[in-house]
Amino acid sequence: GGWMMRLLQEDPVAWFEAGPMEEGSELDPARIEELLRERERLQYYLAGIINSMPSVLIGLDANEKITQWNQEAELTTGLSFKDVLSRPFNEVYPRLRDKLPDIKEAIDNKQIITQNKVLFTDKRVTRYVDITIFPIIDDSSSGAVIRIDDATDRVRLEEMLVQSEKMLSVGGL
Repeated sequence: GGWMMRLLQEDPVAWFEAGPMEEGSELDPARIEELLRERERLQYYLAGIINSMPSVLIGLDANEKITQWNQEAELTTGLSFKDVLSRPFNEVYPRLRDKLPDIKEAIDNKQIITQNKVLFTDKRVTRYVDITIFPIIDDSSSGAVIRIDDATDRVRLEEMLVQSEKMLSVGGL
């Protein structure tokens, strides 16, 4: 029937996981609907996790095109997920264009790359970020997830601590 073709096209994994098919038999439409609802529930759950993170999360495919863009990325850039989906990362997030070799290295070597205290300047405001590039380790596809965390407060505290230590050492002379 049409519902079997729909499931096969929409979610081949669920189609195969629905159970063994004997020749001439069809899957129960209620089971198919149950699997489709479960898939949708899991997609919303995963999106909720991704959007609850205070970090900017950006998913890229092997060609550095955007596949994922969480709410923090939307807030930071003013661009919606619909606006950036399938667009080249370097066009959408030009301030990290110089990180493309690192992204490629993470994907090719399946290795996590971390860079701390990366300087961002926006409209005369200096910010520091920590950038982590995670390769997507999957047999069927490759890509990367980029996590960007605002580290400005931590860096400023570290600088204040260093300054205080200098003042203490000068006072002890």
